[in-house]
Amino acid sequence: SGPITISGQNGVVIKNMSITSVRGNCITVKHSKNITVESSQIGPCGTAGGSTLGNGIEISDSSGVHIYGNYIHPETHTSTCCDYHDGIYGSGGNRDIVIQGNVIAYGESNIEFDHRNSSITVKGNFLLNPRGPFPRGQNFQCWGNRPDTPCSGITVENNYALSSQNTSRYRYAADQEDSINFGFTDGAVAKDNYIEGGRSPSGCGLIADEAANNIKFVANKLLNTGQCGIGIADGTNQLVDRNEVYNSTPVPKGGNTAIYTWKQYRYPCGPTIVSNNVADEVRSGGRHSGFFRGGHCGDTLPGNKFGRAADRGVPPPRTGVPGHP
Repeated sequence: SGPITISGQNGVVIKNMSITSVRGNCITVKHSKNITVESSQIGPCGTAGGSTLGNGIEISDSSGVHIYGNYIHPETHTSTCCDYHDGIYGSGGNRDIVIQGNVIAYGESNIEFDHRNSSITVKGNFLLNPRGPFPRGQNFQCWGNRPDTPCSGITVENNYALSSQNTSRYRYAADQEDSINFGFTDGAVAKDNYIEGGRSPSGCGLIADEAANNIKFVANKLLNTGQCGIGIADGTNQLVDRNEVYNSTPVPKGGNTAIYTWKQYRYPCGPTIVSNNVADEVRSGGRHSGFFRGGHCGDTLPGNKFGRAADRGVPPPRTGVPGHP
């Protein structure tokens, strides 16, 4: 099929299709509800090098959209930002969106929601090699447009998020900023994810960014995510608990620490609980940095193992995702 547009509809199912487009988005869903996209191959989408839209699936002002078991790969790329070539792009007003069991690869960001979106569940996906350009390049990001219109009710759970430079195995190398990022968000949980790879001097595996409040990072495993494993850069009532972080790939001009708390914006930061984590980053020259306190985020640190003491509990590398190539 060529591109598909669903507008003002209720109860549409797209299943067992191969969808591509050279004119724009592969699938557009707007002002609709109870839409299912399932077991389909979606991509490539748009034109390479162009600044016309070419998202895999674009959702706006819709509810009850379920995206199950697809391979979504826009593949096209441009130096122009933003949101021309995302795997899944949700603009303002969406709610009750479930993205589960997909392979989503080679997007500007693989999953991107901006402005006011609520009740978003991203579960059990393989998220591979976002391509940017900066400030995009996330495997997942939800970013409201201001504190009174945040993203809210976000769950990112049991995903494998990989950033790789191995072009003998994958079609395109990653140009990742952060793997999983929340900004202008009120209420999000990222738990039980396996996050691997990254080399941005300003990016992290997981980050609570500008005005991201009530964020919980729980029981995630992070391996070689570059200059930072988990970052708390802003926001109130943050919890970083039972995560395992090991980075042995320091990045030139990066902070190069496993976990940090450091107020970097004008909004309130703290209280922050960093508890029961096992975390280390081996910097160039063999120095260890399990935790960095930049200040002004009201952090408490019970029950952690940081630095060299953490190395026996680091997450093992993965070689793939069961059921996925």
